[in-house]
Parts: sequence; C-alpha cells; structure tokens
Amino acid sequence: MSRAGIRIGWANAWPWMLLLCASPPAARADWNYELGYRFAHVDGAAPADVSYNADLQGVHLAFREAVRGWRGELAGGYQVGSADVAAPGQALDTSDETAWEAEYRIGPEITPNVWAFGGLAHRRWDSDAQNGDLERRFTYSPVGLAVALPAAWQLFGEFALEYWAVWDVDVETAVAGGALPDAGSGWRVAASLAWPYGAGQSLLVNPYYADWELDGGLQSNGVDAQVVGVNLGLRWR
Repeated sequence: MSRAGIRIGWANAWPWMLLLCASPPAARADWNYELGYRFAHVDGAAPADVSYNADLQGVHLAFREAVRGWRGELAGGYQVGSADVAAPGQALDTSDETAWEAEYRIGPEITPNVWAFGGLAHRRWDSDAQNGDLERRFTYSPVGLAVALPAAWQLFGEFALEYWAVWDVDVETAVAGGALPDAGSGWRVAASLAWPYGAGQSLLVNPYYADWELDGGLQSNGVDAQVVGVNLGLRWR
C-alpha cells in the first residue's frame, strides 16, 4: 500500500480508533440508532445580493455509541424542496433545492449528564434556479456541550449548544462577479426529547435552530442562512 493510501485510511479511521482507545477492552458499548423525518425552513442570502426562503424535507439518521464515559455520534441527512428567490432588478424566481450533510462528534462526559464534544462535518446545498444555479459546500468542526435531564425523569431529554468553526468553503455561481466566500462560521442550538413506548424503543422529537455565514469575498457576495427545523422519528437500541 502506498503512503498516500495509508494516510487516507488513517484519516477515515481516527475517530473510531480514538473511541476504542478511550475504553478498556472489557467495556461494553451502548449503541442507539435514530431514523426519521426532517423538515427545515431556511431564510438567507446568496451572492449578488440575492435573498431566498426555502422549505426542505427529507430523512435524518444517526448512530451513537457510549463507552466508559466517552460518546461518539455519526449523523446525517438528505433533503429536497423548493425556494423563492429574489434578485435585484429581476422577477421573483423559484428554485429546486437539494441538501445533505454528514457529521461526526466525539468527546467525554465531563460530569454526569454533561457531554463535551468536538468533531468534523460537511454540508452541501445546491439550488437550481432559472436565473442561475448556486452551489454551497463547506467543511467545519462543531465544538460544544450537551446537557441531559436526570435519569429519574420518565423521558430522555438533552439540550445542546455548539459553535461551527468553518475551515473549507466552496461557493459556485454564474450570476455573481468578484470574489466569492472562502471562510465562515456558524452555531446551532437543539433539544432532543424521546418518550419510551416499548423495550428499547422511543419516539423522538428534535427541534433545532442553526445560523451560519460564509464570507471572505465581496460584501455583496456573502452567503448566510437561518434555519428552523425539526427531526421526528424513532430511536432504538
């Protein structure tokens, strides 16, 4: 195997190796899984002083593992929808929207019911409009805290706040001139509530709000979004 192949393999495997090394071999992992429906309403801006609002819906899934005080989470989603697009000097346009994301978080429980985490995530959002297509892709590191309700409660509840350190940005559009965004940041606050209804099974409600901005180019070419969304589904173990 080439050295490049070894480096690529390690880049994909390091989160799982870290979680494995953080626990003794005799520790038993506690897994749980989520699958459900996702809805999001988005208001934002795009290059060339374009503004838009979109409704997206699709699927959400997640896999979580807890081992001896450490937690890892792999989550993702895929959504489609439509948006109303307003551009200076042009009639109101509509676009077809496609968005997906993949996120990995890992970290220790620093005190009972408090999880500190960092991770790696990637998002892509494509808009297909008559006045011009727009592609946004960015990679970032979420860093934050999650606080869970005491175990004595009859439901699982957790509240999380995280900051997004964006470190790779790619924005493509044919309708804007000049420099496009090459940096960014964001944050998200979320609540996760799960009601048990059977052995190892729960009904899940996960509302969230996210705000992200891609900048670094011309001021008129900034890209931002304010997202109000909810995941509805099942959790089992």
